[in-house]
Amino acid sequence: LSPKQTYNDPMHKQTRLHMSFKKLALTVLFLLTALPVMAQEPVDPVTVTEIAYGAIDQDTITDGAFYDWWRVQATAGDVMVVDMGGSEGLAPLIGILDVGQNLVARSQDGEPNQSVTLEYTVPADGQYTIVATRVGNQEGTTTGSYAIRLRLANPAAENHSDDQYVDVTFPCEDFQ
Repeated sequence: LSPKQTYNDPMHKQTRLHMSFKKLALTVLFLLTALPVMAQEPVDPVTVTEIAYGAIDQDTITDGAFYDWWRVQATAGDVMVVDMGGSEGLAPLIGILDVGQNLVARSQDGEPNQSVTLEYTVPADGQYTIVATRVGNQEGTTTGSYAIRLRLANPAAENHSDDQYVDVTFPCEDFQ
């Protein structure tokens, strides 16, 4: 056979038809398995942010990112108070992780569009993590925005005296 000749063997046509059917079946199989995965909601990145006493900040909880981490440098004896207010349907929940990332405190479950507060006395110096999430965590169904506030309930006593000098009395001897 030369390259320009046609080959009309019925067996060859059947093989070509069989190969086309295999390609079609593989394409359909790919579409049936890949499309549901591609249609899933993309996973949002989890926020990890530094926060200081006295700060107020905002973020959102979604099905893709159902928690955010807020890191604070704390001193032993600090009484930290965390307030979290949910909006747009979010039922807020707060947790605190110690320096070893162990859950050491948890707020009560919040109601949608309400606030929760958590007070925690820091036992040792270090970086603590406040977890802002939703009731039910990963299995939770609420999403929305929230505001978070971190307060120090026992601020260190400060000397508010404007006087830079201290009264001192020196004992003296009488010399004659």
